[in-house]
Amino acid sequence: MTTTGEEPRVSLTRRYSVKETAEILKVSRNTVGRLVARGELHLGGMKPHGRRMYPFYYGRDILKYWRKVF
Repeated sequence: MTTTGEEPRVSLTRRYSVKETAEILKVSRNTVGRLVARGELHLGGMKPHGRRMYPFYYGRDILKYWRKVF
């Protein structure tokens, strides 16, 4: 996992997509899914969009994970 020592700048209450979360943490989208499956990153919920549901992550959970790991 490659990251800078600089804490990511995120809004604590904003919802971030899988793609945005992966970019913030500098990991792949598949890695984000694995982090959720292992219980390391909290899934904020699912956002409906037509017939599909899209996962999202709150900024506070992204920061919590980042601080724990880095």
